[in-house]
Amino acid sequence: MRRALALLALGAVATACSGGGDDRLSKQEYARHANDLCRRYERKTRRLSRPDTMTKLARAAQLGLPPLNRLIAGVRALRAPTSEADLARRWLAQLELVRRDIVLLEARARANDAAALRAIAAAAQRHLDRSNHLAADLGAGICAST
Repeated sequence: MRRALALLALGAVATACSGGGDDRLSKQEYARHANDLCRRYERKTRRLSRPDTMTKLARAAQLGLPPLNRLIAGVRALRAPTSEADLARRWLAQLELVRRDIVLLEARARANDAAALRAIAAAAQRHLDRSNHLAADLGAGICAST
């Protein structure tokens, strides 16, 4: 019994040292899965036209939120490699800011508040630019261009 416990302990140490059971993705796998998520997002939002009225803007924002929510949930579920974890966390934070901006855009469009829309749109563009830059740094080129 003592020998069996010793072998189990050695096996546990070997497994822990070899990374067994770690479900983190490699950098390439992370980028591939992220790009797959972004392709799906792109397909779902491709038909949203460039709105030219406040009503159309509110509707486009409303229709764009569910695919964005699925994208964010998918990215959140990905287990980034340890070396990329901080970068992935920062990317997810920027995606969350973009989501918040879209919610605000929808509300201000419904209120017909053009001045607030301009300010929110400027912030949203900064958040989107940062998100794209971080996605590129993670190797997720499709995400960097959507």
